[in-house]
Amino acid sequence: MSRIFDIARGALSAFGSKLQGAAANIANMNSPGYRPSVTTLASRVDGGVEARLAERPEGDTVDISTEAVAMIEAEHGVKAAVVLIKTEDERQQTTLDILG
Repeated sequence: MSRIFDIARGALSAFGSKLQGAAANIANMNSPGYRPSVTTLASRVDGGVEARLAERPEGDTVDISTEAVAMIEAEHGVKAAVVLIKTEDERQQTTLDILG
């Protein structure tokens, strides 16, 4: 399998984690004692990306606009990963067509 597919799969997972974190914050924002989390993305040495989840400081509240931005970022990241997968698939198919 192409390394490109591995990178795209990792990106889908990382952006999925970012989306889940934002959704959990919104769903639990009015729950007593809930501590919101923040999901950051970090580059990996092998060229991929990973999600890192951490609790926000005590007393921090959920801001809907911040969570909406996180969800939009995740959406764009997923779309980019899908384009990467489609492009790599087309490249491999073209190579097979050339080789006959």
